Amino acid sequence: MRRRGFTLVELIIGMVITAMVLCALSVVTFAVSNGWENAQAADSSFVTGGQVQARIAQWFRPATAVGAAQRGSLGSTNSPAALFFWKSDVADVSNPTGDDKIEFNEIGLLRYDAASRQVRVYDASDWASWSAAAQSTANALAGTAYISSTLTMSDFLAACPNYHVVMRDVSGMVINTVTTGDKPLVEYVITMTDSRGASSTHYGTVTLRAAQSASN
Repeated sequence: MRRRGFTLVELIIGMVITAMVLCALSVVTFAVSNGWENAQAADSSFVTGGQVQARIAQWFRPATAVGAAQRGSLGSTNSPAALFFWKSDVADVSNPTGDDKIEFNEIGLLRYDAASRQVRVYDASDWASWSAAAQSTANALAGTAYISSTLTMSDFLAACPNYHVVMRDVSGMVINTVTTGDKPLVEYVITMTDSRGASSTHYGTVTLRAAQSASN
């Protein structure tokens, strides 16, 4: 018995059915891929939000007090977000628990730098190299002129050019302080932009655990 092959019409119908199946598979594959990408983006935003909170908290949770704040803006580089804070009351042999006075080397300035898209903390990390006279002069104004007013920010930055990078890829920042009971709070809003141009905005509040007032 002689076998009969496929006719041209049957081949065309088969090709059409195959094309329809492949088209349906491509739609399903695209939908699954898009779903995974959206889920990954959501997870990435969540992880980034946790990292932002952790990096801000590492400076303010152990801080002793907060000082003058410059609010900043998410959409402008003028008057960038900045906040003076008393990092800690440094103890020494004469004062094992600290002297309850703000000294210049105990001050930190958290500030957003738009040019580098970084949040930085400036401080007198080279304090040991300062002369005794320079230290005395700076200490005399530490608790009044420096930490209490943003007008001294440029002077502080000139005296303390060294900094620690808190986070990168920041496209905008707003910072504020409030007091609830006896606990100062640091509130922030930070917008971050990744290498693909995707932006995410993160809100948070950090409470100072060891807050205290200074005598100067």
